[in-house]
Amino acid sequence: MNSEGASSAYMREPSGLTTDERIGSLFQPPSLLSAEYFEAQRRKTILEPEKRLMLAILEDAVDCFQNNVFAQSVKGRRLFQEAEKKITRKK
Repeated sequence: MNSEGASSAYMREPSGLTTDERIGSLFQPPSLLSAEYFEAQRRKTILEPEKRLMLAILEDAVDCFQNNVFAQSVKGRRLFQEAEKKITRKK
């Protein structure tokens, strides 16, 4: 029998993997070099303080927005408008 034309799940692809192995590899996490892992961790720790500051500014804006939405005083309306600009990025 000629096996060249036969299609089998165990035939090797040009990559050297069988079809079953290629399908199985789709469900495995990609391997990560230790240098890539530590670089990602370093970037994350560098950016964390900036993210915390941005979150604090946003939380303050939301608090000012909610607390002054029905403000009657000039100060309260000004706080509301400034908070609205921060939240919606209006200039």
